[in-house]
Amino acid sequence: SIVSNYPNLVVFSDEVYEHIVFDPEGSPHISFATLPNMFERTLTMSSAGKTFSTTGWKVGWAIGPDDLIKKMTDLQQWVNFSSPSVTQDTIARCLKRAREPYEEFPTFYDWLAADYKKRR
Repeated sequence: SIVSNYPNLVVFSDEVYEHIVFDPEGSPHISFATLPNMFERTLTMSSAGKTFSTTGWKVGWAIGPDDLIKKMTDLQQWVNFSSPSVTQDTIARCLKRAREPYEEFPTFYDWLAADYKKRR
């Protein structure tokens, strides 16, 4: 296994398109961090830009073990921009609402994937 051969392996997983899945039954999105023994070595990153058509808002997040999150936040101080709190709050609300029924679909995410599939 790659993991056993490289005990210091860290995975940076960009999952910005996790909800835009065209065949969720046959080919579902699988987050790298959910694989056996991978959460503790994976920093999963995402953003609202593609999902909610808010690319200019620059609101993103990361999920991972405490040690990786701490290292990331230590580096964050050197980033030259930040998102206004109103956009952060709005995206937080969108993330909650996106799991609710939308336009005759079980969730906004289902509607979004269907909309993209229609345009393929």
